[in-house]
Amino acid sequence: HVEKLFIYGNHDKLFWNRKRTKDNVPDEEYRRAQAIGLHPAESWQRYFGEEYKPIWMKQVKGYVFIGAHYQDNSTIKGLDSFLSSVDKKLKKQKPFFYIQHMHPKGTCSAPWTWGQDNGQVTKILSQYPNCISFSGHSHTSLTDERTLWQGTFTSIGTGSLKYIIPFGGRENTV
Repeated sequence: HVEKLFIYGNHDKLFWNRKRTKDNVPDEEYRRAQAIGLHPAESWQRYFGEEYKPIWMKQVKGYVFIGAHYQDNSTIKGLDSFLSSVDKKLKKQKPFFYIQHMHPKGTCSAPWTWGQDNGQVTKILSQYPNCISFSGHSHTSLTDERTLWQGTFTSIGTGSLKYIIPFGGRENTV
């Protein structure tokens, strides 16, 4: 059995109405009907056979995984109350894994990289030193040591399946 640990990102929510999409699919009615971001719950159910929840939690072999779907470029609304509701499971010594699209601000991939949230998630996750967070909006390379941050929790940048954007214009960059 393979557990599905997916989240929506910004392209899933927004790209139905971008210029390239319009050029390739000029029929707006068709684009709207097919757009995952305009129908997140129905699309999730159709493609993954699971109930859609903006923030979900799954247990895999005794480990907790929490995923938060992309909402906007600022934060994950409701994360604080969601984590509070499962706080006892999370505060055990065992690590738990958190997944979101935007990097938690000031963590992996350096404090100046684009693709960070507004810092609320960093503040919330800082209450959980056993949290290992995965994010990837900046498309930074997995081979760059700055994609791993170990502070009040651990934050890991996951790169991209399609392309990476190397750091540039900074001291000691590739």
